[in-house]
Amino acid sequence: MVRTQAAMRDVTYLPAFRLMAFTTAFSAACQGGNHDGFSSVGGAGGTGGSGGGPSSSSSSSASGTGGSGVSSGPGGTGSSIGMGGTGGSGGSETGSGGGQLSCGAACAPGQKLCSKGPVRTCRSVEDAAVGCGDPNCGPCPSFPNGLTLCAGGACALGACLPGFVDCDMDPANGCEVHVVDDPTHCGACGNACATSERCIGGHCVGACGPPYVICNGLCTDTQTAVHACGGCDLPCAAPSPGQSVECVAGSCVYAQLPCPTGLSACDGVCTDLTTNRSHCGACGAVCQDPMNAFAVCNAGRCEPCPPGTTDACLPRECTDLAHENGACGACDTRCPTGAMCRDGRCVDLATLRIVEATVSDFVVDGGLVYFVNATDGTINSVPVGGGAIHQLASFQERPGHIAVDATRVLWTNTIGGTVMAVPKTGGSPAIIASEPGTAPDYVVSDGTNAYFIIADRLLAAPIAGGPTTLLYQSPLDITFGIRAPLSNLTQNSTMLFFTIHDPFIKQGQSVHKNGTPTGLPSLGGYSIAATDTDVFSIGDVLTGPGNLKRCSIADPVCEELWGVGPFGYHAALDALALDGDDVFFFGTAGIERVLACGSRMPDVIASVLETPVRKIEVDASHVYWSDGASISRVPR
Repeated sequence: MVRTQAAMRDVTYLPAFRLMAFTTAFSAACQGGNHDGFSSVGGAGGTGGSGGGPSSSSSSSASGTGGSGVSSGPGGTGSSIGMGGTGGSGGSETGSGGGQLSCGAACAPGQKLCSKGPVRTCRSVEDAAVGCGDPNCGPCPSFPNGLTLCAGGACALGACLPGFVDCDMDPANGCEVHVVDDPTHCGACGNACATSERCIGGHCVGACGPPYVICNGLCTDTQTAVHACGGCDLPCAAPSPGQSVECVAGSCVYAQLPCPTGLSACDGVCTDLTTNRSHCGACGAVCQDPMNAFAVCNAGRCEPCPPGTTDACLPRECTDLAHENGACGACDTRCPTGAMCRDGRCVDLATLRIVEATVSDFVVDGGLVYFVNATDGTINSVPVGGGAIHQLASFQERPGHIAVDATRVLWTNTIGGTVMAVPKTGGSPAIIASEPGTAPDYVVSDGTNAYFIIADRLLAAPIAGGPTTLLYQSPLDITFGIRAPLSNLTQNSTMLFFTIHDPFIKQGQSVHKNGTPTGLPSLGGYSIAATDTDVFSIGDVLTGPGNLKRCSIADPVCEELWGVGPFGYHAALDALALDGDDVFFFGTAGIERVLACGSRMPDVIASVLETPVRKIEVDASHVYWSDGASISRVPR
């Protein structure tokens, strides 16, 4: 089932570099799945929850056997996206009911997914450089004079450096006592020297006589002092990263700091040298990024290009010969106009089209493509593989956007001021809401209500009939005396998401379906899609349509999944769609896909670059897109 952003509009696309941020291949310990160890297999079937709306912007639930739901209640017809359309909530293609991401199970036991920053991979919960078991993956703090390691998945103080001891048993201040010369803890915690004595080499000494000597004005034991080991002018050399040094019987002795097996001490932190970009293969060995890529540390080696790309096509770096139109199958093979590169071969775009018409919007649901023909004002359906077009409604007054729920197709008439619906099986169109003289735009449905936008207002109308309710209106700009229009409406089971097109900035907002604020942070203002646990958006108030980010609904923290370009530049992205653990968008290489958990570089699904892609839809086997003049599809 599809979860997608219901946005089709004219977009000015900025020129951009093709940024190839990528991740190291997951270790063999990462479990298999559909993509790089991620599974999008649905959870086990169970008792369906109470019926609700689909967690999509315009597509609803395809009927299926009820699976585990998000709330208790009688079983019923379920949804392949985890939310009930009619009857109980169904099992989810994305794991548990409610449209949750299943990529939490991406890594093997004892590992976690680190998805902060440009490089993401499975990391050991025993790696203190990524915070042990902390899902935020920040490094553990350094403990003074001690080694940082993991214990039970938490950051902990490990062994003390030679000569230091943790006497107060407080890890916050590390190994705070230097028992070599501390008169209150001389040689051991609590061993205090007499008032007339000094602590030298861990011994209480009354006078500076043999075996002690005066070095630089200090009474020194040259058999144990690191700064004068074997003689006053014989300091021990600084240890290498991950080592300690002590003076034993007048000789400097170096030893590896005691980290768990497979980890090495770098800057006092037990670190996995096989995956750490700052310590790749050795402490201090930093991976250098190519111009248009992020290097990764894989098995202790810095790799400049991800799997499936080559650095042989100079002056290009990291070229994808399977999908780049300018290097299709070989560095010097360019696809002609009207073709795209697919699996290293140039494919005629005309062979991929299933509809040729002036398409203002479309959705994919239940093996059919529902679309609006803006030229003749009709609402239509066609099999996903192409074929005979079935007309559901005609003589509509400039129909705009389209949506479906479990049983009906809905659309807006931008001249007639109406929100319309017709059964999927055909019949007479019915008016759901009417405001003459207005231009309704985006619409979604949860089977109970139709939610739609008119200019600066977000409204709800009962599908069974009843008054229209105002849920949200954009704030009045006191400088210009206007309210910014709304667009890009999408939903999950309980919330509505939309964008505000302010004269200066575009930002995403959200409300509950009863109109109360959600408290979520501002989202990107170009495309939005949502599950019950996460919201995905493109663009932000500063950089424009240039970054894809995921925000958690339960804990409103956002992270960027894709879009950081060279020199801080953000490439233009748009047309966001979700399915399972995959996020699809239109980027500078065409239609691209990245994992919702941010664990790998985007791969190119279709290198469609001649005309902007205005909308993307996805089902279990194919990716569909429209450029306004046709609808096409390719296997996903």
